[in-house]
This record gives sequence, C-alpha cells and structure tokens, in this order.
Amino acid sequence: MQISIDSRLVRLAKKRMMFFCILFLLCCGRVFSQGEGTVRSCPGVWINGVCWARSNVDKPGTFVSNPYEYGLLYQWNRKREWYEIPYVETPNWDKSFPEGERWEPANDPCPSGWRVPTVEEFETLKKVVGERGALWKGFEGTKFTDENNGNVIFFPYAGKTTDGYLRSNWVNPKGYYTEGYYWSGTRDLLYPERAWYMCDGGVGNTYTNIGFSIRCVANGEMPECAPVSAHVSADISACDLPYEWEDTTFQKGTETGIYRFQRISTVTGCDSIVYLHLTIQPCNQRCPGVEINGVCWAKSNVDR
Repeated sequence: MQISIDSRLVRLAKKRMMFFCILFLLCCGRVFSQGEGTVRSCPGVWINGVCWARSNVDKPGTFVSNPYEYGLLYQWNRKREWYEIPYVETPNWDKSFPEGERWEPANDPCPSGWRVPTVEEFETLKKVVGERGALWKGFEGTKFTDENNGNVIFFPYAGKTTDGYLRSNWVNPKGYYTEGYYWSGTRDLLYPERAWYMCDGGVGNTYTNIGFSIRCVANGEMPECAPVSAHVSADISACDLPYEWEDTTFQKGTETGIYRFQRISTVTGCDSIVYLHLTIQPCNQRCPGVEINGVCWAKSNVDR
C-alpha cells in the first residue's frame, strides 16, 4: 500500500514540474535554436529552425540593404569579391581551385555574427514551401515560406561567374538573371575541387573556382537587435514631382506627410527604420530664380 502511495506522489511531482517548466517558457517568450544549448534571438528570419540573413552579402563584412538586391559574387573559401560586369572578362581572375576542407572563418565574407551556411542547413529549405521564379520588386528569385511560423525569405537570381566572365549566360530579355546559385561552406569529400551549393531549393556540387552568391546564417554568437531608427527631412515643390528618394519614387499627387521605410542594416542584418518627413510646397510658393525683397528675379538676361 505504501508503494502505491509513493508512486502516485512521484507522478504528481513530475506533472507539477512539467507544468512549471511550460509556464516558464511561455512567460519568457524565448526560443531555443536547434542544435544549441543557449537561448538566442534571430535578427534575420527563422526558417525551419535556421536563422537566415534576409539579404545577400555585398562587400566582405556587409549585406545589401534590400532582399531583392544581388550583392556580389565569391569563389568558394575566398574572401575576394567580384563585381557585376556582364560578359566582360575580369582581370586577376584566379582559376586555381581553393584549398581547405571547409570554408575557413578567416575567409568568410559574412558580417560579424554570421557565417556561410552548411549544405545541411540548405537542405532544411526542402522541408518548407518553395516558389521558383517568384518576383520581388520586379526581380526574379526563389521564395521560401515556413508554414509553421509564416516567415518568408527570398533568394534573388543573381547569376554566377564562369571562367572570369561575370553573371554569364543566365540573362532573360528584360535584363534580369534567371538562375541563382548560393555557396555552402561544405566541400565535396569525394572530389576535392568541388563544393556544395544551393539553387532553387535543391543542392548540388560544382567546381570551387566558380563565383556564386552568399546568403549567411547566424553563427550562434548573434546579439539581440537593438531598435535602430532615423529621421530625415525633405522639402520639395509640387512642381518637382515625380520625386525620387533612394529607391522610392513619389508620384504627382503625393501629399505632405511622414513616410516610413524599413531597411536592413548592411552591417548587422537587423531592421533599420527610416522616417522621411516630406514637405511638399505648392508650385507658386517657390521661386525658380532669385527672390530679392519679395520679388522673384530671373538669374540671367533674355537672349533670343
């Protein structure tokens, strides 16, 4: 009889312990990453347990500021970037095969706190919904959607390098590239001159002296993103419309107001919010010449 009472007490204690553990997790609201024993946040996008950067690598140590931008291209395990010069042979192109069993940290072009993904991390994208040929701001790429959390990530078709000719042979009539290749940090163990890459959610291997895009993953040492915001002002005339501000065009009829833009920090990958305070003056309130004592004078004499 004593044994049965003790066993019930043990089961009750276990249930209470589980209840308080679940309550603690719900209250803290933190997420454990797969394969890690520490709690951390993701400044990018969680897709099937992997924290991905939202945009490609640009120059070493920086991201491009928008998910649809191409960024620059890299040979495997090399930190030298290659620029977009379609169909033009690049000087100093290194045709040798890079050495190393994996992508070395010293050669990693990802910003601090990020690294080149493994082929296993790319393979996790096979388990989410992938849409090939998706459009973002008119640029084609592959979009992946994690149905468990609703998160979306976009890999633009940024072309590739082949024998020193940049972005070669994958351009459609509109001038956009129709293929995108992304290096992993994993070398092919059977063929030392080849390494693994991702294209459209599938993985393959090819020669390491070809240049592909880089999309980073968090390396487990990523600090939490602190809110970053900036306020800028612009004062224009309605006669100046359409008016271009960075990558946005304000059309005729735009009104005075505060416009919010979400950017990606090129250094950390975190959100950067910009508030544009746009003031639009009526055309008749601005002098196209020089205003002297309330009179608008032309800047020069009449010719013909």
